[in-house]
Amino acid sequence: MHVEHFHDFIVLAEEQSYREAAKRLCIAQSTLSKHIAALEAHYHTRLFERGKSYVNLTSNGQILLEQAIEIWSAYEQSKRLVGGKAEEQRGLYISGVLDSPGIYPIVSEVISEFIAATGARPPHLIPCTSTSVNALAQTLRTKEANVAIFNFEEPAIDELEDASSFKSIPVCHIPLSVIVNAKSDLAAKGHVRLADLAGRTFVQIVGPRFASSWKQIEHHLDQSGIPYTTHPVAAFSYYDYINIAPRDAVLLVERPNAPKIASHMTAIPIAEEDLTLEMRALCMKDNEDSDIELFAKLLGKHYLAHAQP
Repeated sequence: MHVEHFHDFIVLAEEQSYREAAKRLCIAQSTLSKHIAALEAHYHTRLFERGKSYVNLTSNGQILLEQAIEIWSAYEQSKRLVGGKAEEQRGLYISGVLDSPGIYPIVSEVISEFIAATGARPPHLIPCTSTSVNALAQTLRTKEANVAIFNFEEPAIDELEDASSFKSIPVCHIPLSVIVNAKSDLAAKGHVRLADLAGRTFVQIVGPRFASSWKQIEHHLDQSGIPYTTHPVAAFSYYDYINIAPRDAVLLVERPNAPKIASHMTAIPIAEEDLTLEMRALCMKDNEDSDIELFAKLLGKHYLAHAQP
């Protein structure tokens, strides 16, 4: 087994098609099949469920996917560091929330359009353990990343001691849906209004990747005068997040992620646009680049296209 097999595995998980993945990788389908088989033999488990018209990750495949991303990113970074490539040759290195497998279809579309428009190398997604402004700003100071994309509001930059060194670029306001138990009184509604959420208990995701998002949600609820209580639940990865069963509580999710829930749960879009997550791109002012601006613009366009109810 070779480290490149992890990259093939990631692409197949994104495309969910051997034909499309092989085309993107510029290899034969039979070669791709051999690489996936080598991974499955190494881990002694099936990584994909295969059908005539689909290829889906198994539960073990989902677990490996997050690790594969870290392995491949570390490998790519090691080549850059050991090879001593110049900064201007390295392309975009992006930290933040885009390494979550749930939004791979969106990111894949953005990368394809970005490459077609610029002719640049594919951006590298750096695994993210924390979405705090301080943590992601540090990846920019050390030049580990060119840009960090995550859910935060403009005033959050003021928390940084060197706030004047940074620039934030608006990406989009992400609409939200509520996830409730299929037996909830909200489940029969075609959409939910903020007034319907008054007095509810909200699942508060507690974890370094979700702190900035919950802070925005809490701010919006308070500003709207919605009385609520919280039920804290720890989550450290995307899979923890989508597998939370809110029981009698309400879980707020980004609308593009809503269809990926369990069958006993119901996703309902929020009618008003008051309750959204603001996604921004953060970069150093001395590292401003037209490619960063373009990537942010394309990301916002595709994110909102996938967020239609």
